[in-house]
Amino acid sequence: MQTFKRTPMNMVKNLFYGILGPIALAIIAYIVLSIFFPKIGSNNMALLAIAAIALLIMVYFIYDAIIGKNIRIEIDNAELRYYKRNHLKGTYKLADYSFGYRTVSQGSTTDTINLRMINLQTGEETVLDCEALGPTQFHRMFSLLETHESASTEVFDADVKEV
Repeated sequence: MQTFKRTPMNMVKNLFYGILGPIALAIIAYIVLSIFFPKIGSNNMALLAIAAIALLIMVYFIYDAIIGKNIRIEIDNAELRYYKRNHLKGTYKLADYSFGYRTVSQGSTTDTINLRMINLQTGEETVLDCEALGPTQFHRMFSLLETHESASTEVFDADVKEV
């Protein structure tokens, strides 16, 4: 059995964005508001409100980076198991599905990595969010699916509907 988990580097990247993003947003909000409302710089309640909103956003992003994006995929001889937040979300028999993927990259980062699975009997599509694995780990996992004798793999068109 092979197990694919979120990489520590990806978690650090998400924490970095989760901490610095709200701080930058608060600074920009303060600058924009002080242009339109010049007295806001001397109003402590307005500054406190901006800081509180930034703090709430930061707490959400940190929670999402540590707990929300905690995924694990296990592949053995016959099945793929998808775990999110340490709870089994689905078990899929490899012989029953055709596998594909779609990635979206901006600059040097890959923001979206989706494993797309189409049930060969029903035609039903399932999309698993694999962004937390990172591109290297994801491609290693997909290569394993490609080499599995009972699994069918392909790269799907970008227009496939997301579930």
